[in-house]
Amino acid sequence: MDEISLIKLMKVLNKYKKTTSIVVFGAALSTLIISFFLPKSYLSTATVIAPEVAEGGTIFGGAFGLIADDLGGTKITSQAVLALLKSERMLEDVIRKFDLMNLYRVESMYYAKRILSSRTKVSIKQDEGIIEIQTIASSPQLSADIANYFISNLSNLNNNLKLTSDAEIVKILDPAIPPIKKYKPKKIINTLIAGIFGFILSLSIIIYKEYIDISF
Repeated sequence: MDEISLIKLMKVLNKYKKTTSIVVFGAALSTLIISFFLPKSYLSTATVIAPEVAEGGTIFGGAFGLIADDLGGTKITSQAVLALLKSERMLEDVIRKFDLMNLYRVESMYYAKRILSSRTKVSIKQDEGIIEIQTIASSPQLSADIANYFISNLSNLNNNLKLTSDAEIVKILDPAIPPIKKYKPKKIINTLIAGIFGFILSLSIIIYKEYIDISF
């Protein structure tokens, strides 16, 4: 029974192979052409050593805020650094520094912050003891500059908020450098996905045609 069904399926697919080829090739080719005209974006990554790790400790289970050291002073935690990097103040400083409202073509700081947030990822890698800042921008240099500014501006925020007396909140492990390859659009991946959707669409067309033929 299964063999008969498989044979029928192969016959149906062979019957509409021209339709399938046109839809799949058309979807893939159209997507590839469109990809050439999509704006390019670049991803840069900057990494800093977590404050606890820099002091010889560990960030596992670290508390938010400040911790007292043996000398009676205070040290900022990784969670506090993460909060500063994601803060509204940080986003506004970055936007003003690089005139991103003009670049994003928005007239409101609110929308500029939303766009910047969507193009920025700040995360803690506990197993490696680092904090990672990734930024996406329209040019390699800009993406690197923005990522590095997130780090350098930590000291300014610290001075304004007076969180800790440390002049250097974090130690830079790897500063962001302008990427050589673009992050998006990913032409090959987009083309393959379009081809798959094209095949699914062609199957839908085949099923519909077969249903119409059987009904009438």
